[in-house]
Amino acid sequence: MKKIIIIAAMLATSIAAQAADKEFTSRDKNNDGMLSVKEWIGSHKTSTEPEWVARRTKTHERLDKNSDGQISAEEWAARKG
Repeated sequence: MKKIIIIAAMLATSIAAQAADKEFTSRDKNNDGMLSVKEWIGSHKTSTEPEWVARRTKTHERLDKNSDGQISAEEWAARKG
């Protein structure tokens, strides 16, 4: 029974990681493996609203742990861990 629980937890973790990877990849418009502020803010209708831009910029800065102006795949993966 313990093995089944461990396997189920590993599978759930793998599925969550794949979903996160898919989200990261969909945001990475230039396929450089990094999310710029522009890519993070996005291009939908709210992306021009000052409050939205300010919130997204602040979140980008928080996720950008090494302060290089980009969110790497590693920083993205660590955001919830």
